[in-house]
Amino acid sequence: MEVSEFITICVEHVDLSEEIIKLARSIEDGCRITGADALHIASSRDTKFFITCDGFIILKGKCITDFMKKSGYGVEVISITKFVEAKRIWE
Repeated sequence: MEVSEFITICVEHVDLSEEIIKLARSIEDGCRITGADALHIASSRDTKFFITCDGFIILKGKCITDFMKKSGYGVEVISITKFVEAKRIWE
């Protein structure tokens, strides 16, 4: 239910671009994240958080967060449960 509510506040669609594809390939090489996962992460490059419930991505979170910062993006990988607890967006 909380995930459904969270999705309703997402209002922006990110179009696929050559820049996103290039960043996704770098994420694949740098953190061993593949395919659609790397594209989703690359698409979040202009956000503060990449919020996920995917255990594999959470395990790779530090690598991804560090990689994105080195690439000039301030994206932090965080689990949805930690995000909800820490940010208290439902209060």
